[in-house]
Amino acid sequence: MPINGENVSSLCQLRVESRFVRVFIPRGSHVPIEKRQEVAELLCRKNWVMSFGAFTMNWETGEVRFEASIPRQSPFTGREMTTMLSSALLSLDWTCLALDFCVMAGYTPLGALNRADHSYRLWLALRDIEEAPNPDFPTLSL
Repeated sequence: MPINGENVSSLCQLRVESRFVRVFIPRGSHVPIEKRQEVAELLCRKNWVMSFGAFTMNWETGEVRFEASIPRQSPFTGREMTTMLSSALLSLDWTCLALDFCVMAGYTPLGALNRADHSYRLWLALRDIEEAPNPDFPTLSL
């Protein structure tokens, strides 16, 4: 199924197995050979702080993807699937921004993660202001 975020568009693979429901979301583009070491460090740092799922990179091809699984409940509800896919997309979207900073803008892995975090927090704050303006504060117009 296709998914679209702020920084990524991809095809999500959802596998319902006997004991688990698994989701795989490829980034869509591949990391150049000369940047794979830095991206591996970036993904390792990102995975360390994640509570759901993990990022992997195929060293031979440079493909990056997000993988997660949850125990299968009987029955597996649409709400559970929505929660799983939303969490996966949010993680992938934020991390793709960091990957772009590292691969295309020359940031160090830690610098790229920090820059993406700052950019993403700003985006969330601006989105929240647009969606639910506070009458006590002036509305931002960009």
